[in-house]
Amino acid sequence: MFTLRPDQPVAHELLLIVRDRLDSAIDLLPIEGSLSPEVIHQLRKRFKRLRALFRLVHGFDEAAASQELIRYRDLGRDLSFSRDRDVMEQSLIKLQFLTDDADVISRLELLHRRVERQKLDSPATAATVKLEDLRGRLLEARAAAEQILRGEYSNRQLVDGYLHTYSKSRKLCRLLPDSRVQEDWHDWRKRVKDDWYQTQLLTLFRKDRPKKRLKKLRQLADSLGCDHDLQNLSDMIETLTVRPHPLDEEILSLLDRQRFDLQNQCLSLGQKLY
Repeated sequence: MFTLRPDQPVAHELLLIVRDRLDSAIDLLPIEGSLSPEVIHQLRKRFKRLRALFRLVHGFDEAAASQELIRYRDLGRDLSFSRDRDVMEQSLIKLQFLTDDADVISRLELLHRRVERQKLDSPATAATVKLEDLRGRLLEARAAAEQILRGEYSNRQLVDGYLHTYSKSRKLCRLLPDSRVQEDWHDWRKRVKDDWYQTQLLTLFRKDRPKKRLKKLRQLADSLGCDHDLQNLSDMIETLTVRPHPLDEEILSLLDRQRFDLQNQCLSLGQKLY
């Protein structure tokens, strides 16, 4: 359940969704052991949805909503290290199919083995998270939501919150063709994801059901996510090399070409959405 009903009290509807997301997150936690990659993925998805929700209601109680944004940001960051290394592995494998140069492929295989070795030598932080501590933090988040999401709020306030998100994303979409600054791409990725989640929340508020828009938003969010992963891989190439290697320049050029094509696809889709 991630859709608000316009004929019900706003605060009550928001609280139902927060309870549902947090209760399902708590249910995902194992009794003992470590978090699996799939559980980490599902937890991080829930935290991102909840951040989008609290951005939507930012105008209700700015100070409290800002505190919740920080809470879910920190929860997600604590689980991100494991996911980032898994994505790096996948990207290094995919790159091997985008070149015919045998030397570059061998170099990519070497870098892939180094990432695997890093995972064995230094287990991901997320895999060793203290489950009871995480469970306690989720319960604290639930209790905080019970206090924040009270009172009388109007549907108009929700719509205004969404329009604020839309305006930010639209501004970045118009800026990026001339900017190409990496931080702007990073911000746009986050705002598009907010737009996607908030559009889901407000689906029943629209006369037309936004299925096509939701599909395009998801496609754009996924493409921007791939671009972000490739940028992270570019940044990590140096940490994977013992000393500079001529083939690393070829790999970085390959990454740049992939990102250039991805960014152009994102801008084209963004122009249709914004």
